[in-house]
Amino acid sequence: WIFISLLIKGIYFWLQAYINFDAEHPLFGNYTADSVEYYDSVENFYLNGVYSPDVRMPGLVIIFLLLRPLFEKTIVLNIILVLQWLASSVACYVVALTISKVVKKESVFYFVYFLITFTHFIFLWSNFLLTESFCISFFIFSLYYLNRFQETNSDRYGGKKYLFWCGFFFTW
Repeated sequence: WIFISLLIKGIYFWLQAYINFDAEHPLFGNYTADSVEYYDSVENFYLNGVYSPDVRMPGLVIIFLLLRPLFEKTIVLNIILVLQWLASSVACYVVALTISKVVKKESVFYFVYFLITFTHFIFLWSNFLLTESFCISFFIFSLYYLNRFQETNSDRYGGKKYLFWCGFFFTW
């Protein structure tokens, strides 16, 4: 199921990357005015040690700073775009699985999976260097782990690891 999501969302992702490709700024996606406020602040932090301008939450700092010492900025931004595509593809499967477990109907899995996988708006944000793509994917992962926690006995150690991951993705 994840492979199908990767394939379907990948066709759209790479088609958009091809259509919007600019040789002067070789990105797989769109670098908007809001992207400047996220990524130029992080780049400034990397180069000068100062997170400025500080008008946006630094949630993307971790991913950017892990990759930035290894690659130039454009390559890091392309890696982030690919990571967004991968996360949103996995999220298609996870949200369908979670909803089918909550309503306890396997047929709901197929309905939700195909609905979210083929809906254009759902994967539109994977081609933008903004926080929305990771935010939605990680929120879905958080709900999945919350559901897993509720399915297990919360007094056991096994259940608490789900609660940890729920909190981790929700906090991000």
